[in-house]
Amino acid sequence: MNEFNTLENIAELFKKVNCIGEENCFFYSTRNMQTKGVVLGGLAGGLKEGMEAKANNRAWDGYLINQTEKGIGLIPLKNTKVLSLSSIKPENMIVQLDEFIFVEKDNISNIKIKKFNLFSPIAKTVYIKLKNDADFNLFVNNKEKQLPYHEENFSKFVSKNQHT
Repeated sequence: MNEFNTLENIAELFKKVNCIGEENCFFYSTRNMQTKGVVLGGLAGGLKEGMEAKANNRAWDGYLINQTEKGIGLIPLKNTKVLSLSSIKPENMIVQLDEFIFVEKDNISNIKIKKFNLFSPIAKTVYIKLKNDADFNLFVNNKEKQLPYHEENFSKFVSKNQHT
């Protein structure tokens, strides 16, 4: 996690993959594991969605995200612990720079941001719908104690994309 624990460190990672713009909005997310397939289809629905996510390069445990004026860059993160909801934390993630994904602004159909659920005002789901590729379904805490840049940047992302 030391690779992305400060604004300077996360900016350096995005420089390495040539994803720094005039405007940068860096934050951390995990993959939203509470999806319709899992809720409605139980194990079978979850397995189907998991296979689709893997086939579409969307099965990463988390992402470092930078939204610039040109689009959205996503650096995948892999969990180093046995996968469980309690293990998906920044300190358990390792960066996968060689799997970097860039989505051009013109390929983004829309971005939906919603409260994670009615009882949890501390997190949101971010659904990035693409025109020509598989979508991203993300889970983002409003605050990440170990990532001092996260809260301000995620708030900026929400304000900028609330109406897209």
